[in-house]
Amino acid sequence: MDAASAVALYLAGLAREGETRARLGLDRVEFRALLEEFCLVDCELTPVDVDPSLSVTFLDTRSCPFEDPTFDGAIEGVAAGPNAPRAWRIPARALLGASTRAERSAPANLIMHVGRCGSTLLCNLLAHSGGWTVLREPELLNKLILARTGTACEESKARIDALTMRLLTCLAGGRRPGHRAVKLSSWTAAPAAALLARSGACLIVGVVRDPLATVASFMEQPPYWAGNGGGGAQESDVRFFARAWASAAETMLRLPRGRRLLLRYEEMVENPSWALRRVRSHFGDTSPLESEATIRGVLASYSKGRMGERFEPSGEHRRSILEPRLQRIVTETTAAAWGAVGRALERP
Repeated sequence: MDAASAVALYLAGLAREGETRARLGLDRVEFRALLEEFCLVDCELTPVDVDPSLSVTFLDTRSCPFEDPTFDGAIEGVAAGPNAPRAWRIPARALLGASTRAERSAPANLIMHVGRCGSTLLCNLLAHSGGWTVLREPELLNKLILARTGTACEESKARIDALTMRLLTCLAGGRRPGHRAVKLSSWTAAPAAALLARSGACLIVGVVRDPLATVASFMEQPPYWAGNGGGGAQESDVRFFARAWASAAETMLRLPRGRRLLLRYEEMVENPSWALRRVRSHFGDTSPLESEATIRGVLASYSKGRMGERFEPSGEHRRSILEPRLQRIVTETTAAAWGAVGRALERP
């Protein structure tokens, strides 16, 4: 492994200082001097992209507040700034060949969801609850999952799985003080399920909502991942989105109960402080919340807009309701999964 990659792994939280110093042949004083010389003492390398060869691009995100509705939007803001940090490109062989362990061994905190269910609202609430950073749907994880589904080679799948878990650990860890969570894209739930179930290093909060409301929202504003599967008030589109909802819900239900917490959108809106305490406690944080005024301010803002953009449920952000014949399709398609979710929510 070259010296730059060794330092980068340390700065990304993927290698211990002692092991990094041993690779470089430096003592503690020399290593600290090296970091100071290149202004890397407070550097926080975060994986931001992956190419077809599985080489990973890292960026120094120490100045990034991650307040944009998406991870990639936040990274674009940093990269386009007047003092854009340099990028570090590390090949997969360096990331996977290192026999190191990160300084932090806490579980990765993940948020999964069925889509259009308040998961972005949960991210915003968590990020403003005190001591939390939330990374929302990093596209590099989507690319890795697509790469895995696109290969029939078991060796390649195992390699991608190992790289995905390594990068998840990095994304969910970070070097800044406080706690961190990573929100996955809804469509990745099923392909990521087996990997997450095998890993004992993840704690998961699953956000769910009445499938009628979710599908109605998808129909009104089809998500980018729908491709030709959405775009109009047609029975085939409704069935497509209903199946997507059921697939995501069933995936969350298959995850180990001890590492999974289910949260309903309605509960979060009705009692956000209670919901936040449950989520934070599940993730191992029992510290006090920020003020109620801060939480109310988040609720009053449009989740997918810039902070301060007011939420207008009866106006600009009003969602339509499916007509009865389409509601029947959703109910029939999601009945088994929705019932199982209800039973899971009733368990203590």
